[in-house]
Amino acid sequence: MNKLLTIAIPTFNRAELLDKQLAWLAQAIKGFEDNCEILVSDNCSTDNTQEVIQKWQATLSNIIFKSNKNSQNLGVVKNIMYCLNSTATKYVWTIGDDDLIQDRAIAYVITKLKQHEDLSLLFLNFSGRNQLTGEPVHPPTIVGNRWFDVDSEDGDGDGKAIFEHCFSKSVGAVIFLTATVYRTDLVKRALQSWQDAENNWISLAYLAGYCA
Repeated sequence: MNKLLTIAIPTFNRAELLDKQLAWLAQAIKGFEDNCEILVSDNCSTDNTQEVIQKWQATLSNIIFKSNKNSQNLGVVKNIMYCLNSTATKYVWTIGDDDLIQDRAIAYVITKLKQHEDLSLLFLNFSGRNQLTGEPVHPPTIVGNRWFDVDSEDGDGDGKAIFEHCFSKSVGAVIFLTATVYRTDLVKRALQSWQDAENNWISLAYLAGYCA
């Protein structure tokens, strides 16, 4: 029986950050091992990324942990698309190797995916931070400390209208990879419809819009 969710991490030459992200994942995923798979796609790193992956595969031996190493650096978007196309679970959540994620996020995602069996797209809210100081950033598109200003979490709204609202507020928000959980069959269908998507960053907005 397929798992519910693949948590995929595309990475390149950031072994230290990947190590920290997998350390977070090892703690946050406890209790949800039966629902999840892990995939790390290494974009032909030249540092010790493979050692980090092997270490955590041994540590997380109680969960399906797949890894891939591209024969050459394919570029960021193509590595992301590899993660999406290689997923066999019902949903796929591709996260950045350097994004800080709350410990409760996995529990929240799993709960929502089980609660709404027909869900096709899940946006997670997030906050911005100043890269140098770590202080919260508050551009006009942020309401409080939440980038998305949609309050409904019932899963029954008009997905197209909600996506169009979010897109009009901030294109950057809807292409933020770590905030987006796709239904796998739909995101793969979207990639088949636009086969050149791997060459365009804005394709991440297209994928979310297609699922919505």
